[in-house]
Amino acid sequence: MDNTLRQLIAVSGRNLKETVYRDSPAGMLDYRLITTDLFEWETKAPVERQRLLHKNTVAVEDFSMLTRLLPELSGLDYKKRDKMPYFTAGLENVRSAIDERRPIGIKGGPCIFSVHEVLVDVTLRDGSVQMFDYSTGKMYQHEETFSEDMSLGGFVRAHAADITGFAFRSDKPDITAQEYANLLYAFQTANAVHASLLIIPLPDMSYKKYLAAILEYVDGDMRESVMADFEKVLYHICDMFLAHIRTLGEEYPSVRYRVLHDRDREFCSFFYEKRAYYIERHRVLRALTAIPEKLEPIKDYISMQGLPFYLEGITDIIEVDSMDETDSYRKSQKAHKSAFTLSALLFPELLCEDGSTTIYNAPIQKKGYGNYGLVR
Repeated sequence: MDNTLRQLIAVSGRNLKETVYRDSPAGMLDYRLITTDLFEWETKAPVERQRLLHKNTVAVEDFSMLTRLLPELSGLDYKKRDKMPYFTAGLENVRSAIDERRPIGIKGGPCIFSVHEVLVDVTLRDGSVQMFDYSTGKMYQHEETFSEDMSLGGFVRAHAADITGFAFRSDKPDITAQEYANLLYAFQTANAVHASLLIIPLPDMSYKKYLAAILEYVDGDMRESVMADFEKVLYHICDMFLAHIRTLGEEYPSVRYRVLHDRDREFCSFFYEKRAYYIERHRVLRALTAIPEKLEPIKDYISMQGLPFYLEGITDIIEVDSMDETDSYRKSQKAHKSAFTLSALLFPELLCEDGSTTIYNAPIQKKGYGNYGLVR
């Protein structure tokens, strides 16, 4: 399902000219948002100043609204800057931090692969093979369509005794424009607000945890070799990102950054130790997920925002990420309570060239690898 801001306003029964978006650029009002999520209006402001809220958590704003509060962001120069809706929360805290010269931390970066990029073949004793998409966990029915009835985790639990092997395939030649955009947005924002530290998590460790939980159901002798095969695919992809991060680091030399990834074992151990007080609590854990294999990855996704605080005690942090991370932002904020102030600057997903599918969900031949002209 897709929406535009203009459509959302009309469906809500309001007249555009009577809303806070009356002077917003047409491109921003007509930007296609591929989402099934609900939007609703703020209630704590006069009607003429109310913004739309995404998941009752982040407010929709145009670029001029951002720069009225944070003129420092006027230097951002990526494509579609003025035509893009933004999803924000707590940026008043960033204004205060800049004015009072408090250190600012930023957490930002992409998922390291998307739909259709890493495939899993699960072989059974009878010789039959079922194919899954690793990113979604869904079983393929046909080349690009999924079954909604069976997940990788569910299939392995149901057929564990009959599984004889797993095989992983990836034809990902480079990072996508969406993945590049997530890196660029983070570097440019850090540069604009003179952030003290940018943290870029490359969640290969989280992807491994998902597989490790699934492999608990199969023969123990199989687990080590299966994980080793997966690591070859995973680390090759991660290395692509590390190369692009180094290039962006050279382009923005004033941005001090650190990357979290599985092969930096010391940093990962530090991360798990420092987050435990906030995350390893029954009240937090019970609200995360009912799907066993997703628990450990989600614990990562809601605690990575805390890394500037864990590392250097930075208490003003901005999550610069995709709007799809709204839930992770909210859950992180709730888990960490008042330990630090977490603000959000979230971006819509980019569409591939067909104009109707996000790059993340697009078939592999439409992802436009290396086509960073969409972004810069």
